[in-house]
Amino acid sequence: MLMLLTSIAQAATVQLEVDPLAFGLSGFAAHARVALPESRWTLGAGTYAMDLPAPMVELAPENRGEQWSARLEPSLGLFVDRYAERAAEGQHLGVQLALHRWEVSREGERAGLSSLLLMPRVGYVWTPFEDLGFYLDPWLGVGATAPITGEAVAGGEAYQLFPLMVFGAVHLGWRFEAGR
Repeated sequence: MLMLLTSIAQAATVQLEVDPLAFGLSGFAAHARVALPESRWTLGAGTYAMDLPAPMVELAPENRGEQWSARLEPSLGLFVDRYAERAAEGQHLGVQLALHRWEVSREGERAGLSSLLLMPRVGYVWTPFEDLGFYLDPWLGVGATAPITGEAVAGGEAYQLFPLMVFGAVHLGWRFEAGR
């Protein structure tokens, strides 16, 4: 078994990514993926945090005009993507399963909650400089989110999660292929 795992690891492609959008929203995002040889699949995990823009907070009608602020605290996402031709290259379809930790605030009071996200996504990995291993991965997803802990109450009101989350990003990544 150890020999099998060693041979897979020697032929695997590892990808490391960041999401500049998260940094622009006062947060961070770091992801790692593995593409196994002779496969069109990648598996990955990432952590991220960011402030949500007001239009996203106000998608829930109950939040409109209530002066809510919302932040994703460090959260964890798991990713599975299937590529059209070769893993980690070109067009891909996938899904993200994430545990989100929220901090919401209103009228100087803060509250927290947790939610699950299941989000199908579509993207395209573009490698402008093949020899450097650098790539761009723009993607867009629409998923369902639901709270898994109690309601977050601040300033006498409960924060409402909108049941759909629409999110897109352009991940900047570096690919490291075993044997290169």
